[in-house]
Amino acid sequence: MAQPDWLVEIDKLEKGREAFNAALLTISNGYVGTRGTNEETNAGAPRTFIAGLFNPEPLGMETMVSVQNWLATRLFVEGSQFFYEVGELLKYSKILDMKRACVTKRIETENREGRITRIESVRFVSMDDPHLLGLRYKITPVNYSGNIRILSGLDGRIATSGYDHFDEIEKGSEHNVIFNIVKANRSDNVVAMAAAFDVSFDYNANVIEEEKRTWLELSFCAEKNKTYTVDKLVSVYTSRESENPREDAIRSAGTNADTGFDKLFEKHVAAWDALWKKHDVVIDGDPAAQHAIRFCIYQLLSVGPHHADDTNIGAKALTGDRYRGHVFWDTEIYLQPFYNLTEPELAGKLLMYRHNRLGPAREKAKSMGARGACFVWESADSGREMVPGQWIFPETGQIEILYLGDQEIHTSLAVSYAVWHYYISTGHKEFLHDYGLELMLESALFYATRAELDKETGEYEIRNVTGPDEHHSNANNSVYINTLAKWNIETILRYLDELEKSDPELAAKLRDKAQVTDEDIALMKAVAEKIKINSDPETKLIEEFDDFFKLKNLYRDTPNIVPGEKPGAQIVKQADVVLLMCLFPDMYDAETKRTNYEYYEPHTDHLSSLSAGAHAVMAADIGKLDEAYDFFMESSMIDLKSEKPDCVDGIHIASCGGAWQAVVFGFAGLTLTENGLSIDPHLPEKWKSLSFNIVYNNNEMKFAITRSEIRIETTVETKINICGEQLNLAKGINVFPHK
Repeated sequence: MAQPDWLVEIDKLEKGREAFNAALLTISNGYVGTRGTNEETNAGAPRTFIAGLFNPEPLGMETMVSVQNWLATRLFVEGSQFFYEVGELLKYSKILDMKRACVTKRIETENREGRITRIESVRFVSMDDPHLLGLRYKITPVNYSGNIRILSGLDGRIATSGYDHFDEIEKGSEHNVIFNIVKANRSDNVVAMAAAFDVSFDYNANVIEEEKRTWLELSFCAEKNKTYTVDKLVSVYTSRESENPREDAIRSAGTNADTGFDKLFEKHVAAWDALWKKHDVVIDGDPAAQHAIRFCIYQLLSVGPHHADDTNIGAKALTGDRYRGHVFWDTEIYLQPFYNLTEPELAGKLLMYRHNRLGPAREKAKSMGARGACFVWESADSGREMVPGQWIFPETGQIEILYLGDQEIHTSLAVSYAVWHYYISTGHKEFLHDYGLELMLESALFYATRAELDKETGEYEIRNVTGPDEHHSNANNSVYINTLAKWNIETILRYLDELEKSDPELAAKLRDKAQVTDEDIALMKAVAEKIKINSDPETKLIEEFDDFFKLKNLYRDTPNIVPGEKPGAQIVKQADVVLLMCLFPDMYDAETKRTNYEYYEPHTDHLSSLSAGAHAVMAADIGKLDEAYDFFMESSMIDLKSEKPDCVDGIHIASCGGAWQAVVFGFAGLTLTENGLSIDPHLPEKWKSLSFNIVYNNNEMKFAITRSEIRIETTVETKINICGEQLNLAKGINVFPHK
């Protein structure tokens, strides 16, 4: 077992918290993820999700669907089924071991007849083989001998978002393997799951088939205080990646059984060990922060598309079905920076998901009377808009009409930003030329044609929008949207201009793909030059949107604020301006950053889980380290504390990305721009040292920061700005004094 700062432990069974805990204890490899429910019950919403596997609901809403429950187990002692609610639970412990990426369980229960049974299990979702799932289940009759019966199966009776999404195709047993095959009822997706067992004691076996369920029944006479172990090795394939998922699943399960649980688990642990050696963040002097950031990194690594293509990461990753698994702008702004600098190949896959859905993005732009590409607010498999027309808040039952599909038009900006920063992080020019520039050009064309010229002022405006601050819809000239649109247009036009000289054939090809004319280029230049940006050069204040400062001047801590007041007041859900300054740290001077942070933070209620991470980065930048630390802990602990009601439906993966950014971009002061890499650390008072690794332009860099020095190890010579001084780094270890 790993050290405590690698563990997340649930030490008691609390009724009503099963779903919270199930989300926390999810195990995943980026292809498949399984929530941490108990094997013997359906409490806590048992779910296993496969990345990119969606099925439409009856009205067409595409939903990430749970496949068969491979953990399903029923235990009978002397004919009586074990239930957690019956008898007395003497001991209970479930642990997520983040270092080994497995969940272990150890309980002891006493039934009404006084029989004490110990149940132990360990489960993993293999990082070595994406299709492999493993469960070791151990039973010990502590104070009795008697008849025990175990049913271990594949349970396809799982509804997602209230709907039954699968029809049964086939179930049964073959070659000592049980299998269960289903087909999505409103798509062509087939899911085949097969399980092989290794049982090291004498038993009677029987295969039981029920509707959508396949069980292996094991019956045996158990001796007092003797442990009985059942290893279950499951293989899952879908028609998305396999021409014959049935045969692949059955064959793979049989092969895994020949290899055995221990060797397969060892390979899985080795794969995770390699990831942790590259991507662990080490904080000396603050155990709570160390534990929290490791939880965030574990979640980011476990959901990265290591083994999946043409997928992205939903707001709840593979830990729950809230938002139906839909993809938002969160990926590009909060997750992409982590993958850019740790696993660039995964970052490229995430961007390819967007490129593969350019068609629907063009259609959405067209439906809005514009051209180019407008990526949808909520994306699933098809790339069409999946945002519902209304939302019911689970905490209050309040119904809110949603304009997000029409007004939240900043996803394309997030994609362009992610493309460019992927390029400057990796130097991957081939990707930029083959895919990235097309994304940026289509986006620029959309905002140029979405903008309207105010003939009185001569400014271009983008009206009736909603920025990241969702408390205010129908806004005109969101400074977040307009500034990013200006940057997007200027950046792609500058690069196109360079291509006209260096590679005119490629420049022509890009323009032809997007059907961009000379008139369009002229329009884009005009919009970039004259788009309305609300800022005051004297006060340095940046106005979130037109007339924001004329709204009622309420603050977060103003007493007795009711939700209905917020749209008419200066209460923001997350500060668009603060996030904007985080995205472009070299665009704003120190005074502008401080002035706007100090204005907007008291006006921000931080009801968005995305808010804390950005505020941590900016607070660290301007020297408010205590505030930065508090925001970092809020972002990193949001799920560990389980304070938000929607934790029940999955973890907040974007908060995990925000927490990593708080450490690396905030406290370490790492900044990445077109001008290169710079670092200016601001460590919290508790921290004695901070260590982390990145990959920058194929250069593997290791940073170790203390109160007195900055140590940087590189694999190639490079340049870096350290605390305002441009320096050359030699290959190997470089040490610089730091105050």
